[in-house]
Amino acid sequence: MSEKKELIQVTEHVYCYPHEEERDRPILGYVRGEKMSLAVDAGHSDAHVDEFYAALDRAGLPRPSITVITHWHWDHTFGMHHIDGLSVANPRTNALLKQFIANMTPDYVRDFKAGEPSIALEYQNDRPMIVCLSDIEYEGSLTIDLGGVSVSVFDAPSPHTDDSSLIFIPSEKVLFLGDSVCGEYPTWKVDPEKAHALISVIEGLAPDWCLTGHWQAQTTEEVIQEMLDSIEE
Repeated sequence: MSEKKELIQVTEHVYCYPHEEERDRPILGYVRGEKMSLAVDAGHSDAHVDEFYAALDRAGLPRPSITVITHWHWDHTFGMHHIDGLSVANPRTNALLKQFIANMTPDYVRDFKAGEPSIALEYQNDRPMIVCLSDIEYEGSLTIDLGGVSVSVFDAPSPHTDDSSLIFIPSEKVLFLGDSVCGEYPTWKVDPEKAHALISVIEGLAPDWCLTGHWQAQTTEEVIQEMLDSIEE
């Protein structure tokens, strides 16, 4: 768990910091432009952000000016208070985070930390759990010009949550999917209608590479086949 991970370069301008199963940490995406850089997701805690930024520093890459959130779940957002630059999410993501914040009594936080081994491990030794909303909300879709590289952020249907945002880099043909391809937590049940709607979105974009939250880069065909298999199951 203490072993340093290094960034993985996916294309000329796109990288990712690898996922970790033990603490259920998702990949953190990174897109480098000529003027600024963008991250995908804010990680599980301030410690996760620090590890990501240390990997950027070792690679000689600038820290992100913008961090885009794929959905509200803790492992993707609870490091948001610790990022450099500004964060971006859709209004439903912020509404769900606001609801979580309203519930954060000491007893609730204690029980939440104890509810999953990965969360207990992330927040061991009394690490504080700090939850905040994004700095910027977008409605429907947003295009961000990083300088020579444009990033498209947009709402998408998902069997996982109702607040899913996808991040597509057209020039690189890379699509960040977050956990949108998964079933609903904690049952992992997949709604076939929502899954097929998401498959249609992915097919329409036709990316060369898809990055899901807790796995390595895959082709479009691999991701779609896995989704179809999950529907059949």
